[in-house]
Amino acid sequence: MLTYKNCNAYFRFLIDGLELVAVLIILLLRYSGKLKELAKMLARNALKDSCWQVKSAALLLLAAIEGDTLAIVPSAIYDNLPSPLKFWASVGSEAGTSEDW
Repeated sequence: MLTYKNCNAYFRFLIDGLELVAVLIILLLRYSGKLKELAKMLARNALKDSCWQVKSAALLLLAAIEGDTLAIVPSAIYDNLPSPLKFWASVGSEAGTSEDW
């Protein structure tokens, strides 16, 4: 039977697994230029998703790729972010336009 305790343990396990995958991806990104470009493309596409959790993960991945604490995004992308996620992004001219993404 699914209880709150079982459900909580499952999600905790799932989140720990996702954190491990994220750390491994970040380590791989630092050593491979091709993987970095692929991950950047996937993260940019994920920012167009409607799910705020996907956008959150994409911002963190972009920031890690750029070696910064904030992801640099075009103003059109920034304007479509939910307000809590705007603290993890900044508008920059080097990001290009949203059409480039």
